[in-house]
Amino acid sequence: MRRLVFTLVCIGWCVAAQALPTAQAEDSLEQLGRSTQWVRQLYLETNDGRPSRPRITDRGFYLSDGPLIDPVAELRATYRAFFESSASMGDAHPICEYPSRYLFLTSALNRPRDVDVLADCPAFRNWSQWEGDPRVVVVMVDGYYGNPASSFGHLIVRLGSQDTNKRLLDTSINYGARIPEGEGPLTYIAKGLTGGYQASFTREDFYRQDLVYTRTEHRDMWNYELNLNPEQKRQFVAHLWELLGHPTTYYFVKNNCAFAVAETLEFVLDRDIVDQDTGWYPPVALFQTLEDLHRQPDNEIIASREFVPSQKRKLDAIIASLSDDEADRVQSFIDDPDQDLERRLADRSPEEAAVILEALIEYYDYLIEGYPERGTQLYDQRRRLLVARLGYPPGRALTVEPVPPGTPTGQTAKTRRLEIAAGSQGEQGAALLGFTPFQTAPTDLGNPDLSELTLLGTRVSVADRVSLDDLTLIRVSQRSDVRQAIPGQWPISWTLDVGADCLTHCGVSEGVRLRAGIGHSLSLDSSLVSVLVYGHQAGRRFSLDAVLEAGWAERSGWSLVTEVGYRQAIGPVGGSTGLASLVGRYSVSTSNSMVTSIHFEDSQFEGRIGWVWHLR
Repeated sequence: MRRLVFTLVCIGWCVAAQALPTAQAEDSLEQLGRSTQWVRQLYLETNDGRPSRPRITDRGFYLSDGPLIDPVAELRATYRAFFESSASMGDAHPICEYPSRYLFLTSALNRPRDVDVLADCPAFRNWSQWEGDPRVVVVMVDGYYGNPASSFGHLIVRLGSQDTNKRLLDTSINYGARIPEGEGPLTYIAKGLTGGYQASFTREDFYRQDLVYTRTEHRDMWNYELNLNPEQKRQFVAHLWELLGHPTTYYFVKNNCAFAVAETLEFVLDRDIVDQDTGWYPPVALFQTLEDLHRQPDNEIIASREFVPSQKRKLDAIIASLSDDEADRVQSFIDDPDQDLERRLADRSPEEAAVILEALIEYYDYLIEGYPERGTQLYDQRRRLLVARLGYPPGRALTVEPVPPGTPTGQTAKTRRLEIAAGSQGEQGAALLGFTPFQTAPTDLGNPDLSELTLLGTRVSVADRVSLDDLTLIRVSQRSDVRQAIPGQWPISWTLDVGADCLTHCGVSEGVRLRAGIGHSLSLDSSLVSVLVYGHQAGRRFSLDAVLEAGWAERSGWSLVTEVGYRQAIGPVGGSTGLASLVGRYSVSTSNSMVTSIHFEDSQFEGRIGWVWHLR
């Protein structure tokens, strides 16, 4: 029956084509071939409709010949392949290889179409869940400092069932670089920045990625389900199928996972999403664009937002919910796992005992999934706890849900930062101009999991002459609350800052800055207090700093960070100085804020007041 439908559709195409005068048909194809949406379909480097260099480096993706791809010639070649092919309907037919082009052309040219034709493409049908109504979800995975390319976060696409109990069985679409085994980190970074890798879309089972991201690397995720109509869903799924395995040149900062998915959405939605002129496109930028589109009238592109906590965050919430006695008993078993469980819990009610056992099971799940090298012993202890839990009332005793850390990822501040300020150094005043192409900084200073990543920040002062006062190559920090310590672990807070000060006056040899610190943090309501010890290399001088750092945030938009410390110089010169700083910020919105700061070191004073714009 389906083969008959396909035959009738092809006959309809031929009749419709013959009904048009040749000149009119050619003009129609010419106009469509130069349309922005068709050019987006082909992944060409320019959108002006002229012959262009293909971004997909595998020429098997294209049906026309030549070093440049003429979108009109490619359209004609596609048209001929679909309706002049001698292949019978099946996986080998061009329609099954290019289902997105088929859907686009039949719609744009008002030709007869029956989407059931694609059901005769077994490989595509099995992969795409074509006969269902898949949810299309874009997933933001938090940054991970164990992998340089993942420091900015990662983005994947989920295609799956409307049944929430089956979401781990979803299909996951991942875009990533093809990296040879044994590639060193420096080579990895260098090639990633200069286009030394090829990358492509690949299909994976979502439960495998959930295992890696939330359970092994302990990264939170945000799910953004897209509000696409059935036609857009079909087009999106079909376009991803066409792109699978076809390589493009990969860049960490631009042609990355977010950029590739954003370009796919541009084709499906037929609207601009990516700013092609910017040299930077972090994963969070796509979610911020979706939020901007969602706020426009009659354009509710976001169907839902869902926070997916990591295994560590789940365990943190469970440990925090325990009473002092329950926490003591959990710690007691961890310290002495061979003790008699039945006797240790005999004086507790069945419900309380169930809570303690479930907390211990969650703890061992965390260890097994995050530290698989510890192996058999952990499995044996977990099995023993599961058997013990069977002796108590059925049902879930622990129902703790972790609280999301701050706002959804798309509602955070934009990552490019421009600052204009007036400042002074001692008695000299100056105008200050600062620009940072990428910065993720906390907006909630009371959050016990604060992190910051700043890249390539610069600040120029203008007084009697122009001076480059500050260059931050990278500054990354993590603050972790000791009160949320998992038994047997002690959360570390740390900072790494690499850059240069006063390059214009001091030169490179004296201006280079390297500062690394480690310590502990404690969260108190809307504030976070940290004690850290830093090693500080400034030019040829090295010192040790002891610093007390306190941050406070208020929901009305005010925040304050203060540092008080002591610096001891190490080396022949020696000497010590006191340190103090105060930074205040009032956030008008996620895009604008007023900042003021003062800084004392020994008898030297610096201060500034200015305005900050956060730009995409």
